[in-house]
Amino acid sequence: MEQELVDLGGRAVAVWPEAQKVTTRGDPAISAAHFADAETYHPRLIAAILAAAEDERRLRRYYPASGGYKIYHLESWGVPEIDLVCARARALFRRVLGHDSAVVDLSWANIYRRGDYAMAHSHERATASIVYFVDLGEESPRDALSGRFAFVDPRLKHCAKDQTPRVIAPLLPKLLPGDMLIFPAAVVHSVNPYGGKRPRITLSWNLGPEAVPGKALPFEG
Repeated sequence: MEQELVDLGGRAVAVWPEAQKVTTRGDPAISAAHFADAETYHPRLIAAILAAAEDERRLRRYYPASGGYKIYHLESWGVPEIDLVCARARALFRRVLGHDSAVVDLSWANIYRRGDYAMAHSHERATASIVYFVDLGEESPRDALSGRFAFVDPRLKHCAKDQTPRVIAPLLPKLLPGDMLIFPAAVVHSVNPYGGKRPRITLSWNLGPEAVPGKALPFEG
């Protein structure tokens, strides 16, 4: 198969680098890829996300528990670094689930500022969800779990132990900038309250093997 490339300012970057690995993270249902070249494009990626957040027409703010500020439809931004990461998300979906196609139902950037968090939730209209960790933000000296991404689903062995269907402990995968995490969209997950000053930034996608009828965002109907 011919390698898919994305042009980053005259430099052709492989969507799926040679020898790129995918590993499980705490449960067979959860997989991740770490892109070692992330540091070469993250500065421009972060700058593009923060610039987009300055546009009040695009920025959505619900309430602190909704996962911070959101900017939707990554594929429409026209930013090469965003295009690269979107292509990597689709490639990860195809490789992990074994589908020939990867259709994005919804994609968005998340910007967490101090006090923001995401209540436990799962995603509809999708087979799998993907989160790409751009900037994990600052550690909090008063809270070692500040801003940590967590799975809290009794269907995961780590969470339920032997007490199914009870959640005994969250699964808190160790994450780095450049990690891309994929998991079933129905799995319940959350983000702990963030206490840092520097924005915590992630990108998210809901995907399936084919398009789902209707609008993913009711307010855009």
